[in-house]
Amino acid sequence: MELRQRVVDGHLFQLGAVAFYDGAHLDLTAQGGSRTLHDVGVGLRLAARGMVLRLDYGQSLSGDGKNAWTAGMGQVF
Repeated sequence: MELRQRVVDGHLFQLGAVAFYDGAHLDLTAQGGSRTLHDVGVGLRLAARGMVLRLDYGQSLSGDGKNAWTAGMGQVF
């Protein structure tokens, strides 16, 4: 789930902020059991000339202490 908010709507570019939640359930892990993962995060979206650049920071809620920065081009579903 993702909540998007446009912050700047200029003539040359648009800037947006996002907050997101991601969840997944694995029926069979490499260790042989099942596991449910939950993450939350925030990010920025910069759109200019038909291209979207994104920068996100996600934090695990599953107790494994894994957090990550990601960057990319285009929107991801």
